Amino acid sequence: WTVNGLPITGGTTTAYETSLPGSYTVIVTTPEGCRDTSEATLVTVKPVTPIEILTPSGTLFCSGQVANIPLNATEGFASYTWDPTGETTQNIIAAAGGTYTVTGVNAEGCSSDTSVTIIQSEPFTVDLTSTVYFDDFNISVLGGSDGLIFLATEGSGNFNYQWSNGSTAQNLTGLPAGTYTVTVSDELGCQVIESITLKEPSKVVLPNAFTPNGDGFNDFYVIKGIQGYPENKIQIFNRWGNLVFAKDTYTNDWIGLSSDGNLLPDGTYFITVDLKTEGTENLQGFIDIRR
Repeated sequence: WTVNGLPITGGTTTAYETSLPGSYTVIVTTPEGCRDTSEATLVTVKPVTPIEILTPSGTLFCSGQVANIPLNATEGFASYTWDPTGETTQNIIAAAGGTYTVTGVNAEGCSSDTSVTIIQSEPFTVDLTSTVYFDDFNISVLGGSDGLIFLATEGSGNFNYQWSNGSTAQNLTGLPAGTYTVTVSDELGCQVIESITLKEPSKVVLPNAFTPNGDGFNDFYVIKGIQGYPENKIQIFNRWGNLVFAKDTYTNDWIGLSSDGNLLPDGTYFITVDLKTEGTENLQGFIDIRR
């Protein structure tokens, strides 16, 4: 085979494929040495405008979001074929991460192809928990600042944290009551937003009666919120001012007995409570025991 009168290296087979323009001929030689030259075949290569996908490669969508990324191929082709979806429209919607290739064929039957890669982030979750001091309170006393928030992520990679109070730490300490929101971002910028509310007890109030009769209802003298003052001390006096019961670090377990274990008679008693915390006042009041 020759092109433009010059021998083609390796062109000694019965068929020859080319993508280059030029005038091609084939010279046939018989075993007897006879030769014949074919008529020239003119190969013309028409330029094809490269097809493009207007969505840039590396476009990101975050796991947990609905993938709705348009992939738009350029105009000027008679047909389009997308891989791996098999769609044959000029524009498609990418529903998942991966590499998408489009092949366009023009009116002359010439083709061009190109690809883009859509990045899908790895999923991750965020879990917020807080210490509970008693009941469902995350702060030990009214107006306190001893709340804690612990943040755990499930997923791979490194994460950044931005809290509504301005902190960028993973876990928070020394918090007052309130709602705290955190935005957690992965290395690609995908985000998960979670919130948690820390609750504090109300003011410590002394009940004015209880019924320690063993029926399972109101059998203990319960001072709500006293759990936040573990160093407390209570004293109970009878109507004559005699001390009948006293206890340090009271834990809502008095059932109407005297300090020596005797059953106190029904009636009205006087109580004082020392919370033993700087800035708090002692509490006092009356209790009716009714069985």
